[in-house]
Amino acid sequence: MTFPSMPGFDTITLTRDLDPVMAARDQDLGDRFRQYPKLLPLEPVFSVARQTGREWRILDTCHATPDEARRCFAYWLDTEIEIRPDDHAYVRAASAAMAKLNPEDGDPIRKDEWEFCGERYRIIRILRFTLMGDRILEPPRPSDVEPPRGPDPVYEMVLDPMRPCGEYEMQLRLNISAFTANADANSAQIVAEARHAAQTHPGVLILPPAFEVTEVRPRRGWRTVIDAEGPDSASVRLYEFLRFTAPAHHRHEHGSPPTEDERAAYHRAADEVRGQPGPDFAVLGRTFRTLRITRALRLGREGPEGPRPSDEDDAEPGAGS
Repeated sequence: MTFPSMPGFDTITLTRDLDPVMAARDQDLGDRFRQYPKLLPLEPVFSVARQTGREWRILDTCHATPDEARRCFAYWLDTEIEIRPDDHAYVRAASAAMAKLNPEDGDPIRKDEWEFCGERYRIIRILRFTLMGDRILEPPRPSDVEPPRGPDPVYEMVLDPMRPCGEYEMQLRLNISAFTANADANSAQIVAEARHAAQTHPGVLILPPAFEVTEVRPRRGWRTVIDAEGPDSASVRLYEFLRFTAPAHHRHEHGSPPTEDERAAYHRAADEVRGQPGPDFAVLGRTFRTLRITRALRLGREGPEGPRPSDEDDAEPGAGS
């Protein structure tokens, strides 16, 4: 089965005539470049995309591993079968794919591309970065807003690499396109795969951002505590973490359940967080910070990049981009 190439996969359409919202976002990015000039790669995530004609569309939210994305693709196919019961050719093909992706017995197949009934499906690899300056990671930008629909705005997003952009987004896309691997990547395979991807998938498409709340630990770096749908929901998620999750994990971290005084301290900290705008939250002698995560796809003639061989292993997070 032959599918058309992705139009404009290696094109950047620069315009100075942006609408007011896009212009504000591009200016915010320019301001952040000056404050946070370095790209810090994070571990990639994975989703599913479908090609129909020339259009590529993301079908799912993001998952930590290719295997998780494949399993969720199987669930997605099961739902499609219920929606399209009279399309017998589709039902047969989708059922056969499901049986391999999520078998009742045996191991699931590690296959990242499926073609049937005039459509192509692919497990895709989504790059993740944060901007960094003077050892400080980028918080949400003034123009960032809560996603208007669902838990993740990449869901059902049409991939349009020729969408006009401003000069600072152009610079970001060029920076990511040229970025191959961390200087401290300890795997020759990861470095080789990243360099190969830059050649086979030279185009870059910027996706809607993600957000995380991290704990900043002096001399020990930071660790992700929770994900957030947007900059405003970060304090809500942190409130829930301090109110419910942290007391439940107290035994694991400290070897004993929290005392009544410790439980009350968690509850007071949660209440304090709920009244703070962020991005920084100082409670319980700990510092939490909301981070903005830049997400992007590498694009080639045949569409978005799929998983790399090293993604199936326990590779160092963020080693390759």
